Parts: sequence; C-alpha cells; structure tokens
Amino acid sequence: MNVRIPREAQWQSGAVLRTSTLDADSGGGTSSVESRVPPNVKMPRPEGRGASQVVIFAGALYDSPLWTNRQHIATRLAHRGWEVLYVEPRLFLPRMLLGTFPGTAGRWPWIRRTWRPWHVEPRVRVLSQMNVLPWSRELAAISSLHHGLHAPRVLREVRRPGFRDPAVLVYDTEAVQYLRAFPRSRVVYDCVDDHRTQAGVDRNPARVAAEEARIAAAADAISVTTPPLF
Repeated sequence: MNVRIPREAQWQSGAVLRTSTLDADSGGGTSSVESRVPPNVKMPRPEGRGASQVVIFAGALYDSPLWTNRQHIATRLAHRGWEVLYVEPRLFLPRMLLGTFPGTAGRWPWIRRTWRPWHVEPRVRVLSQMNVLPWSRELAAISSLHHGLHAPRVLREVRRPGFRDPAVLVYDTEAVQYLRAFPRSRVVYDCVDDHRTQAGVDRNPARVAAEEARIAAAADAISVTTPPLF
C-alpha cells in the first residue's frame, strides 16, 4: 500500500488510509462476505467537521460474493464509530435483469435500494444506482442524465439530520460527478486498479482517464495498491 497524503489532509485521511492498509495486509484485499472486525479492535473517534461520517463511492456492490477494500473499510469504520453511507456504482438495468446478477442479496433488493437505503448494519446504509439507457459509460451526455436521476436521492441521504460535511472516499471514477456537492469535505481517492486499461468494451478509456484526473485534482489524499499506479 502506497499513500500520498498532503499535510493539511492528514488529520482526516489518516484514519481511512490506516484502515485501507489493514485490508491490503490481510490478504490482497479480498475476503469472504462473512469477514467482520474483531470486537476488541478500537480506534479513537477523529475530531473535526464531519470526521465521524463518510460517504463511500464504492465501485462495487456491497453484497459482492468476494469483498475488497470497499466493503472492509465500510464495516471497519462503522465498528469504530463512523456513520457510513455506501453508494454503489451505476449498473445497466437490462443486463442486471436478464443476466446473472453479481450480488448475493439478489436483483430485487438491489432495485429496492435505489430509492430506500439498505441498513445492513447499525451504522452502514447502502444505496444503489442504475443506468436505464445504454452507452452511459461511453457518452458523457447519457452519463450526466443518469447522474441527474440519482443525485437528488443520494444527496438527500447525505444531508439528512446529523450527517454534515462527511469525509468522501472514492473508488468509482464516475463519482467525480458528485464531488462538487462536497466543497467542505475531505476527499480521499483509494486507487485500487488501473481503471483506464481495465475499462473494457463498455467504457471509454479516455473518459475514465479524464475522470480520474479530476478526482486526483480534488483529493486531499490519494492511496494506491501498487507503485505503478502513482
């Protein structure tokens, strides 16, 4: 795990990044969905605005069969006193209905949590997003349309009473569309893959690179899982 932390961001990002390091050291960041934090692990509640609240733009379903940094960090922070809003990436609705669904809870709970948060633990709420039109990953105009459909509901959860100026942890490059809504928040980009080369046939690598550059410019801290990602 390699971490680049600007001095002014260390108070906030350190807690998140230490958790990320634990995940990387525990076996490559991948584990069974049954993994949980040992009850004797303690971590002081950080101080500062929104310091005990975090929004994770995850890039993976919470109920993926194999967990990675995203889910581990969400549950570990929750067990250490943080309020967590876990925002899943936008997935293409027809593919999720007609193909093999990638989450263990099933497609209907996934659809339901597009409008009603899934309270998986006392301090963890999960929201899903979907693309109803094709080419959202290739064309910025369609992506912006889908973002406009989901952003009001996601931000309504962010702004609920008691949830103010949370920290923001980014995995999904499309989450760059949300960052302007967090002008007072500390932003951490946890880069776990070379997203441009892994964009696949349904994503535009140039657009992914542009999204990643904007996230990096806005981030108070950046962590990577391997040196070549710097």
